[in-house]
Amino acid sequence: MENKITKEKILIITTILVVSIVFIGIGYAFFTANNPEGSTAQIISKSGRMLINYNDGTDNIMPVTNIQPSNAILVNKTFSLTGTNTTSDLDMPFTISLEYQNMFKYDELIYFLKRVDDSENVVADIVDVLEINGPLTLEILEQLDIGLPQDLVGYYLGIIEDWSNNPCSQEIASGYFKANSENETVTFNLKMMFRDTGNNQDYNKGATFNGKIVVTAPEINTFATDTWEEIANNVKSGNASRYSVGSEKEVEIGGKSYTLRVSNNTTPTECNDSNFSQTACGFVVEFADIVENRKMNSTGTNAGGWRDSEMRTYANGAFFNKLPEDLRNVITDTKVVSGHGSTTGETNFTTTDKIYLLSAHEVWENKVIFNGNEIDTAYSQTRQLDYYAEKGVTTKNHSGAIKKYNNSNFDWRLRAAYSNSDSHFLDVVYDGTWVNSIANNSFGFAPAFRIG
Repeated sequence: MENKITKEKILIITTILVVSIVFIGIGYAFFTANNPEGSTAQIISKSGRMLINYNDGTDNIMPVTNIQPSNAILVNKTFSLTGTNTTSDLDMPFTISLEYQNMFKYDELIYFLKRVDDSENVVADIVDVLEINGPLTLEILEQLDIGLPQDLVGYYLGIIEDWSNNPCSQEIASGYFKANSENETVTFNLKMMFRDTGNNQDYNKGATFNGKIVVTAPEINTFATDTWEEIANNVKSGNASRYSVGSEKEVEIGGKSYTLRVSNNTTPTECNDSNFSQTACGFVVEFADIVENRKMNSTGTNAGGWRDSEMRTYANGAFFNKLPEDLRNVITDTKVVSGHGSTTGETNFTTTDKIYLLSAHEVWENKVIFNGNEIDTAYSQTRQLDYYAEKGVTTKNHSGAIKKYNNSNFDWRLRAAYSNSDSHFLDVVYDGTWVNSIANNSFGFAPAFRIG
């Protein structure tokens, strides 16, 4: 796409770069540098490692003294970042910044940055400070008419923004190494200039710029790679959204690996209702597939519902104790509201659990109705989990509710007692629809829990 610049942008850029001062004289300044830290530095991230190399042997902007305003290039520095991403499905991000102390006033110290490699396994974006919508073109240089050399075609134009002489960090580029990339290199060329405005610039006499290039690996918060402690800390500090709904993580139970997924990371206002179940509020994790094939009760009764079921006793006892200790340590107590069956005198049950089964509403958005009767009496006391909401799961659009057992679609249990019966509970069928089954039939056990 052809890169064009509007008259308004020409005016803005020219105004920034050209400053009129009434005094006459010769302006000068100089660059100084900190002690070099060597020509290479290794950066370790959760996705792999990166090695930065500076062509002149230092991360510092090379010192130049006795500068006079001109269109001459004062700094011409090439640096590269070589990365090996050891993951199969995660990007390895990086950020490139200038850290500096600057005394040059009126945005007269400018820089130009260009990517000079052609690696397809590294994505990099240069900060477009002046919003030219791309790098400089010959057309833009001509339109600017401020004397910039034509060899700056292809560079992005930027300004050293802070004049206060306080320590400052200014991001100039960012990007990432794609998954499964090994020894891929991204290379940049940085040029700097002390602009000649055509007017007196004595106000910059003695001005200094102390700067260096800094490459960092931004913190990667991924459900797959973070420890359970890190996940819990992020959730508790209000950063649950860092783990997107549907993100998956493997957990080992009894020598076998199972997949967990983030099913919820929001807390709508309805969750604040004192009678509302917390099972679809906050940071909810569920087993993506069926862990075991189990009975809700050893006899055919739903009396006492989830509260009195043998499944609940197992879930919060023997099964909980099978989980890795670091996971057990971050699972929080959850208020669980569940529906009742037809046994005389029963109302909805409230329990406090570490591990629980889902309810009908937490899977399907619409009510489960049979012969005009609402099957889950606790429908209005919970909400659909974010995961199933994003999938658009209803009793008519139900493929998003399918879970597998031993690699085949399989029925799985819900915690809701079937309201028209004193012996059945609700279940999700192998195709994602609903059914009710007697309590002592074996169906899939696919529980959930909360962190936070």
